[in-house]
Amino acid sequence: MAIPPPLQNATTVSTQDILQAVVDRLTDQLGNLLAVDFFPDRPEDYELNHVDGALLVSYGGGQFSAPPASGLSAPALPARSAPQKRTLKFVVTLLVRALNGDHGAAEMLDAARGALRGFRPPGCARPLWFTQETPLGAAGGVWQYAIELATETWDGAAGPSRVSTTPTQETP
Repeated sequence: MAIPPPLQNATTVSTQDILQAVVDRLTDQLGNLLAVDFFPDRPEDYELNHVDGALLVSYGGGQFSAPPASGLSAPALPARSAPQKRTLKFVVTLLVRALNGDHGAAEMLDAARGALRGFRPPGCARPLWFTQETPLGAAGGVWQYAIELATETWDGAAGPSRVSTTPTQETP
């Protein structure tokens, strides 16, 4: 697998940095409507203190492509430095007190997607894209939904050279 020219010679950005960029983006765009934070280490102890709800961001795993084989279409690289395309998955969990109407689940899901649409976290080759949206149920008067997203980056010594390490908003 050849590394496309725009994706050569960049540094790797940590998963935590990308998570932080997503939290920051949601806070900047929706912090006046909902609480925004990382998904808690102990969800059973989480207290929803905001009057309307919260957005909680977590890492949902990733997938890696095979590194380029030496002698094929990419220059020979030591195995430990061969870049791999990495698809990262993230989950934004919405907690809301209202199912319908103003500040209800549908309105807040639309707002969360709108805040993240076209957003490319630092070090990522592509803007975030949505993969799934799932109702998780309700408990104690709080409705829960999961918005699943993904983006791509390169893991290893080489990666996106033309990818800014500053978050950007791309217009559709």
